[in-house]
Amino acid sequence: MTNINQEYNSNLAGILESTEDAIICKSLDGTIQGWNKGSEKMFGYTSKEMIGKNISLIIPTEFINDDKNNLSRISDNEIVDRYETIRIKKDGEQLFVSLIVYYLKDKAGNITGFYQVARDITSQKKSEAELIEAYKEPAFQNEEKDKRVEELLIANKELVFQNAEKEKRANELMIANEELVFQNEEKQKRAEELLIANLELDLLNKREHALFASIVNSSEDAILSKGLDGIIAGWNYGAEKIFGYSADEIIGKSVSALIPPQLQQEEVDIIKKIKNGETVTNLKSEGIRKDGSSFHASLTISPIRNFDGNVIGASKVLRDITEQNKSEAEKNQLTKRLRLATSSAAMGIWDWDIKNDNMVWDKRMYQIYDINDLRLGSVYEGWLSRLHPEDKDMVNEVMQSAITDKKREYGSQFRIIWDDLSVHYIKGTGITEYDDNGNAIRMMGVNWDITEQKEKEQHLKLLESVIINTSDSVLITEAEPLDEPGPRILYVNDAFTKMTGYSSEEVIGKTPRILQGPKSDKIELQRLGEAIRKWQSFETTIINYKKNGEEFWINFSLTPVANEKGWYTHWIAIERDVTDLKKYISTLESQNIKLREIAWTQSHIVRAPLARMLGIVNLIKDIKPDSSEYDEWVERFTDSASELDDIIKDITVKAQTIQVN
Repeated sequence: MTNINQEYNSNLAGILESTEDAIICKSLDGTIQGWNKGSEKMFGYTSKEMIGKNISLIIPTEFINDDKNNLSRISDNEIVDRYETIRIKKDGEQLFVSLIVYYLKDKAGNITGFYQVARDITSQKKSEAELIEAYKEPAFQNEEKDKRVEELLIANKELVFQNAEKEKRANELMIANEELVFQNEEKQKRAEELLIANLELDLLNKREHALFASIVNSSEDAILSKGLDGIIAGWNYGAEKIFGYSADEIIGKSVSALIPPQLQQEEVDIIKKIKNGETVTNLKSEGIRKDGSSFHASLTISPIRNFDGNVIGASKVLRDITEQNKSEAEKNQLTKRLRLATSSAAMGIWDWDIKNDNMVWDKRMYQIYDINDLRLGSVYEGWLSRLHPEDKDMVNEVMQSAITDKKREYGSQFRIIWDDLSVHYIKGTGITEYDDNGNAIRMMGVNWDITEQKEKEQHLKLLESVIINTSDSVLITEAEPLDEPGPRILYVNDAFTKMTGYSSEEVIGKTPRILQGPKSDKIELQRLGEAIRKWQSFETTIINYKKNGEEFWINFSLTPVANEKGWYTHWIAIERDVTDLKKYISTLESQNIKLREIAWTQSHIVRAPLARMLGIVNLIKDIKPDSSEYDEWVERFTDSASELDDIIKDITVKAQTIQVN
């Protein structure tokens, strides 16, 4: 709108300054607000002298009321034609002027002032006066006077013509001015409309920006922006949650702080693509959290452009796919080496002429179905009869759908029954040909016997179930590296979590050494390392440490796993918590020691009464039964036997006390 006003003011100023007429703008109280070059020339006052002064300065006293009356009539929308009056120059000389007055209005239609166009007609008035005086002379009829009158008449006509031309020019200027005023009003109106539209658009953009910002901040994905130098400029809540850094901590830092050392070159390559205007989508990579832990990520990086279309940075949307990878790994790591690719298996080919109901098989088809062509015949129904009863309807529906619904390609899995009543699983795919009318005329396809694969899958599911549900801890690692830090953990089952207190997220990617501690047997660990380097199975019982630092005993067996080519790819460890068993054995060993101590001590105590008893027996042999000595030694023997009995009872009580403890 400023540019429009400037253009209008420039055009209007050009018009005002180009005319010889005096054009004066004034307020309602008569204060002069505009004074052009024509006014300066006509009245002798400069614009600096007149701007801010009252118009009465150039109006004779006797004509003041006439001027006010004319302005009042114009304000009442009366038409006031051009009229003649007198004005005063700076030097006091009076001028005859021809005036026309216009009003100025604001947008609301209120009159805010006037502007008048004054034309100097002093010469014209003098000529008219001289002409009148000439007619008054007595000798007016002589030739000289006629000549003078003719000259005056010609001069007067010339003045009238000039005045008419000036008036015509003034009218043209007024019309041009009115057109400019109209154009200015239209432009101003358009500018106001554009301004309103711009404000509405700005408000809409702010709302959209607020909505977009809300979406970005509420996203669980990490959304960040960075310059081409890798300096982070934007950071949403999802990024805080995934990486652990707040916006204040990371904005202004290099994005390299979030990238593992081995992937720094990847970032350099990405920046090159971004500078070329390329977008990188679904890139699988890794990130580093504030606590130093790493995670798997899926990235989409897009260039950020300025208003000129130049690339000035990049936006990055990052998703943590650690859990997704973990689920896929848990699902696939035990199955991928047992699955057989059906494309590599021998396949049977068949061709069915639908119109003539003639089906042709190759040799492999007969081997798959364990039948010969004589018993099968060559018709579709003959082949259908070989299917498992529970699968007939499904296969027939697939075939008929391919014929009637014009499905050019189709596939299915079904069972067949051999003569020995064994069930075999078949995978089939085929295509259909149609004539010009859309009728199916031919079908061709291939079959694979996937029975072995199905059995392995079922066996694998059983193994998976055992591993998942066993109370023993199962841990699977990479095969290498054999040196520090050792193979990384790829999988642990729930029993491992219950046993150690570590979640799978906390241990996957780390090595089993995190379970070792000060009391872990270094000799056994050395023997374990030697077995690993020789790719040998190993079993031992050793102290490990739980997440909370608690010691516990485990018995574990470690076995290498090889692929179909005999190359070792993984280690599987089966671990059992034997802490209670170790405590029980330790208790037994302690009790045995105490029993041995009691036996050794009591054996010496027992020997004394026993030796006396043996001596007494020897003495009694030589003494007659009816002698007084005999009774005495018998009594001593009885006392020694009682003493021995008491000792034996004491041993029994002590032994029982040890067992109870």
